[in-house]
Amino acid sequence: GLATGCLDVSDGLVADLGHLCEESGCAAVLESGHVPLSDAARSVIGDDPVRFAMALTGGDDYELLFTAADDSAPALAALSAETGVPVTAIGRLLDGPAGEVTVADAQGRVMDLPIRGWDHF
Repeated sequence: GLATGCLDVSDGLVADLGHLCEESGCAAVLESGHVPLSDAARSVIGDDPVRFAMALTGGDDYELLFTAADDSAPALAALSAETGVPVTAIGRLLDGPAGEVTVADAQGRVMDLPIRGWDHF
């Protein structure tokens, strides 16, 4: 009852966030510095921006990406603690062109990604 929209990340995080926003009629900012990565991914990516971009746009992650109202943060934190399932806020929805996703780096600069993820067409 907390999520307002949800999908699995299979086409790449950026692309799937775009799909969610397109269906919701909004835009989003993805704060890439908040995206959780495994220790293995961090060790492979290091400081390489190309590899980091690949992590944001590669597919088949099969994690759930969902949206929720700002005021649901305490309930989400409690649910996360109760279930042992990590939940991480990685961005915010905005008024703007439906499906538009801006990706900001850890310093807040807009990242230029050559691809957004898997394109079925």
